[in-house]
Amino acid sequence: MKTLYKISLSMLLLLLGVCLTSCHDTEASLMNKGRDSRLIGAWLLVETPGREVLSGDKAIVFEVNGACYGFHYKGVKRVFYTENNNRLFVFVYGDDNHQSSLIRSFYYLLSADKLYLWSSEEDMLKRNYNASQTYYKPADLILNS
Repeated sequence: MKTLYKISLSMLLLLLGVCLTSCHDTEASLMNKGRDSRLIGAWLLVETPGREVLSGDKAIVFEVNGACYGFHYKGVKRVFYTENNNRLFVFVYGDDNHQSSLIRSFYYLLSADKLYLWSSEEDMLKRNYNASQTYYKPADLILNS
């Protein structure tokens, strides 16, 4: 019985160690993912009459180090990465209390000083601009980037 208890405790500690290590690897791997450098900077929402937008979505900022700000998701910190020059992922770290970490994904298109974000690939491929959130980079921010 004592041996079974020791083996169970050892397995539990090993499993806990693996879980904690894998969480750390996930965070490190996010920082090494690719980022479309064209997104770097501050973007302001082009507001559409009649469309309600949450205040956190009115301006978004992407930094060189992978941090991003804006978006209305609750969480402690946000990191972004991109794939295929048209897919944007925002990883939102949860807090220590009740908020879990989550990943949000978008499809995007950059055109001159405009950034279009869609929630579906179909809308992006069809260039359904009515279904997108459109952002622009103010001219004074373009000169300073």
